[in-house]
Formats: sequence, structure tokens, C-alpha cells
Amino acid sequence: MEYKSNIKLKEPELSPLALDILKLRYLAKDEDGKLETPGEMFLRAAENIAKADLNYLRGKSDEQKQSAYNHTVKEFYNAMTALDFLPASPILMNAGNNLQQLFSDYVFVLRDSMKNIFGKLTNAAIIQQNGSGCGFAFSMLRPKGDLVAGQKGVAFGPVTVMKFFDVAIGAIKQGGRRQGGNMGILHTSHPDVLEFIRCKQDGSLKNFNISLAITDEFIDSVKNSKTFQLTNPRTGEEYKKVDSREIFNALTDSVWKLGDPGVIFIDEMNSKNPVKETVYCTGSCGQSPMHSWEGVPYGHINLSNIIIERKNHGAIGKIDFEKLKKLVHLGVHFLDNCIDMNSYQFKKSEKRCKAYRRIGLGVMGFADLLIKLRVPYDSDEALFIIEKIMSVVKEESRKASQQLAAKRGVFKNFKRSVWKDLNLKLRNVSITTVAPTGTTSIIANTSAGIEPLFALSYAGKTMEGREYTITNSDFEHEINLLKENNKVDEAGFRKLLNASSIKNSDAFDAELKKVFVTSMDIHYKWHIRIQAEFQKYIDSAISKTINMHNSATQNDIADALFYAHELKCKGLTIYRDRSREDQVLELKKTQTKLDSF
Repeated sequence: MEYKSNIKLKEPELSPLALDILKLRYLAKDEDGKLETPGEMFLRAAENIAKADLNYLRGKSDEQKQSAYNHTVKEFYNAMTALDFLPASPILMNAGNNLQQLFSDYVFVLRDSMKNIFGKLTNAAIIQQNGSGCGFAFSMLRPKGDLVAGQKGVAFGPVTVMKFFDVAIGAIKQGGRRQGGNMGILHTSHPDVLEFIRCKQDGSLKNFNISLAITDEFIDSVKNSKTFQLTNPRTGEEYKKVDSREIFNALTDSVWKLGDPGVIFIDEMNSKNPVKETVYCTGSCGQSPMHSWEGVPYGHINLSNIIIERKNHGAIGKIDFEKLKKLVHLGVHFLDNCIDMNSYQFKKSEKRCKAYRRIGLGVMGFADLLIKLRVPYDSDEALFIIEKIMSVVKEESRKASQQLAAKRGVFKNFKRSVWKDLNLKLRNVSITTVAPTGTTSIIANTSAGIEPLFALSYAGKTMEGREYTITNSDFEHEINLLKENNKVDEAGFRKLLNASSIKNSDAFDAELKKVFVTSMDIHYKWHIRIQAEFQKYIDSAISKTINMHNSATQNDIADALFYAHELKCKGLTIYRDRSREDQVLELKKTQTKLDSF
């Protein structure tokens, strides 16, 4: 029997920019070339993902199944159209169409053979073509110039292999609509570590993020000026001992020059890994440590929409924890369904994903939430709010997974996890993460992930090269009040409307200056403290940028790395302003407010 929902179609309130992005990349076309509406897109996704429920209603009558299906579709649809919860781009694009690829990230650990290397490249190309990103662990490949079949000096080495992958991936347009990210990871003990650290400085590897997997031993050796052993992964034997400071200085220098590589604190990741199996790699942006062939679907709760008792940018609101709890349960339900509804290109991947049922429930709109509460981002009060919100997310997400496990069963490899030891019967091996939400947060008209505002008004570009400018709505409201109260003239109003920061403005009082703080106003240690506080309540890891001024030094970068390790972050991405020519978000001396797009 084909089950149909009885949901009444409604259209969400979207910004002109959000509508434009949806038309360019998300909305499906019918046979006549007519685009669906945003409301129809959300309904397509809700109806498709809700179908997974029918797999667990055996023995129920058709009427009971139809009623249960309608209920789930309605819950999913209402949450999405209200912009309270949004799944990641692959789900919105592909759910209910021929692709049906719903995962944003996959991971591949490359083994040291030509067959494995180029086999994984083929696998990754197929996944990339259908809309997902990939993370690759290159640490097991023999070093450049090593023996191959008894011939000395002919091994490619990891960096050359990465360049093969980069060219192939660059030739692929993913479904014609989405370019997913890619991550290349190398362990610090690999003999080619210095070449890897510097591999993007020549302008190559445009399709890769790169991260260095750093151990506690390495950090200790740097702090205490010890030598560090490099190991040949082909033999498992010592390659040579080096000055750990040479590697570390090369790292800080490269990060200073162009923001790469990022860092993965691999020991911290593995110490918190719920599976008794070593993790070597993450997905494309570092927030999901996974095993080879695993993939993960993402969805995001819009924290800026859990504020109550606040209308029209008025009185300070408060957090609706009951709404937050409901959204957490809905998000876990939705993403667990995605595991069943995803189209797997490879049987090995399907087996892995269904054995662990890893999902990535995250948040967005954190900076906007703080602004609505009139709390500065870089404050102890912000840390307290993180504790209050994320302790609920952690507790309720596990309750939701337990409830699903009671109805549907625990994940297949439950006995190989720490959850068995804790007697915590979960449906999903790992539930929460914080993924980047660039485009998704624009659709939701909120701030990205857990990032502070990049600027109060900033320019950016879509994947297609379309330029746009975004001004924070609460900030816009405040400058409108200044104008209405004759505290600024028209010229002053326009100047403020296009301001990137008000740190040095005389138009606002000290309290508002602290509330409307931007990423460049915030000291890098506060960026790290915010990330570390979120990490306490997150199963997987976190995608966040640690912004630094253009004037930051290599010593600042070194200090940030040590500080993040001390606070038990699982990774770190540092970006010094204007260190790249192809900067995605930028401040302009002259900006124009987006009225239409």
C-alpha cells in the first residue's frame, strides 16, 4: 500500500537571499521544468523521511499505519517550515528524488596498495557525484620514495596521492547543485609530515581541507623540546628521530600563512570514541570521527527560535526548554530514519552505517540566541547558557535514542561499544555533533553553527559566484531606533547599517557594544573556550573557526594550539583574517544592504 500524507501545504517565511539559494540549488523540477516551492520541498523531505517509520509498524492495520505516518510527516513538516529544525543540504536536495543520498559525510581509510588507493578514489568519486563530502586518512601510505615491490625510490607518497584525488574530485559537479567538502588527514609521525603541512602553500589541493593528527606525545615533546620519532607505516619501524619543534614551527607558520592545516587531537578523539576500534579520520570538516566506510546524516536545531516572551526585537526573552526538548527528540527520530532511507552506493558502506547508526544532531543560531538574550558571546554568562542548553541536548538526545532502541532495537554493534558496559541501550552509537551550517543557516535566517557573527554586515558569495550582503536583524532594529529617536541622521544611519563592527562607535552604549560583538572583536582564547564548553556535551566533535586578526603572530597560533589541547578540544581550525585570496566571507569598506537578490 502506498501511504500518502494529508498535510495542508504552507509556505515558510524566507528571506530574499534564502529564496534565491533554494531556487538555484535545492528546489526540484517536474517533468515540465517547473520548480517546486519551498513548502513543497519541505513536504517532499518530510514525507520521504517519515516512510522509515512504516518499517517498524509490522502487525498494525493499514489505518493505523496511515495515522502514524500522517503524525510523523506533520511533525517533521511543521518543524522545518517553522525553521526550528532543518536537515543538512543533501537531505533537502535528495530526499524523495532519484538520488536519495542523504549523508553529508563519509570516511575512507586508505591502505597501502595501488588497488586500495584507486579503488577508494572510485568509491569517493561516486559519492561526491551524488552530493556528499569525504574524509580520507592517508597515514597508512608508505612515504615518498620508499620501496615498491623491491624497487627503491618509486613510491608516490601521501601528498602525491592527495593530488590525484584532488584532480579527480575537482572534475566532478555533485548532482550539478552541491560541492561537498573533503578532508585529508595525516598522522604527525608520518615521514612525509613536513611536505603534508606545506602542501597547500603552492596553491594546489583546492578541493581539500587538510588536518594534522596530533598526539599527546607530540604536544609533550614540543613543550619539553624533545625529539619525536617518525615511523614508516609500511614497516612499522622507526624512520628517524626529528626535532619536534621543527614540525611544530612548520605547522604554525603554514597556519599563519593560509589557515591550513587544521589540527585533529587524535588521542582525545579516540579516548572518547564509544566504539572499541581506533579512529583515524573525520568527515570533511572535522566534526565527525568515523571508521572507514561510515557515513552520517546531519540536522540542526535553530537555537534562535527557542526564545519566548520576546516580540518584534523587544524585551529580553528567555529560553523555552520544553520546545528544545521536543526538537531534540524530533531531530533524533528524523536522522535515525535517514539511516534507513538513504540510498547506499556500496554494500560495505550500508553494512557499516546500519551496524552503528551514527547520526549528527547539531545546533545553529547560537550567536543570535545570545543577542536575543542580550548576553555577550565572550562572557562567563555565555558559558553558563551553553551548559544549560547543551546539558538538555545531551540528556534528551540519549533519552530519544533509548526510546527508539526500545521500539526498533539497539544498533547492531552495540556489544562492541562502551554503551554496553554502561548498560545504556541506544539506537545510535553517536548522536550529537556541531557541523558547519553555512547555507542552512542562511535558509533559516540565523547565525551559523556556534560561530559568533562574522560581522554585523558582511558580504559573501554563493557557490555559483553570486554576491550577497547580510545585516543582522537585531542590529538593524537597534539602528532604526536610533534614527527614529533622532540620535543619528540619514548619513549616520547608512554608515551604521553597513558597519562590520561597532566596537569603536559612539552611537551605542557599552552594553550593546558587548552584545553585538563580532568574530574579530573576540579574543582567540574566548573562541576556544566556547568550543571547549560545547565539546563537553557533544558525542562527536565540533566544526568551528578560531578567527584571528591579520596582525596575529605565529606565537599566537602556537598558544591557541596549546590552549585548545589543554581544554580537551578534539580539533582546531584557525584562520588569520585575509591570509587567503579566496576568502569566503569578507568585510568591505562599502557595503549595500540586500533588498532583493
